[in-house]
Amino acid sequence: MPYHIPQELTLDVSHFEHEEQFIESLIKQFGFPNLYSISWLGFQEHLFYDPEARVPFLLKVKGIEDLRRKSPENAEKLETVFRELIIDW
Repeated sequence: MPYHIPQELTLDVSHFEHEEQFIESLIKQFGFPNLYSISWLGFQEHLFYDPEARVPFLLKVKGIEDLRRKSPENAEKLETVFRELIIDW
C-alpha cells in the first residue's frame, strides 16, 4: 500500500514521558510503515530516507512545553531531529 502524505500534520507530544512509547507514537502520528526499529535512529531513518515524500508541507507540534517539562531529553532529541531535517532539506 503506498504511503499517503498529508499536507498538514499536527503532532501531539504532550502526554509522553517514556522514550520508546514517545517514538512509537511519533511514527504512528506520521503514519510511517513499520520498517525500522522503535528508536531515535529508526525515527530518523523514516524522516531522512526521502523527506519530500514523507514529511508534510506544514508540520505543527502540540504540547512541546509539556514535553520539555516532563521529558527534557526527548524534547531536545525531537527538536534536534527537526533542525537536522530542515538543514538537510
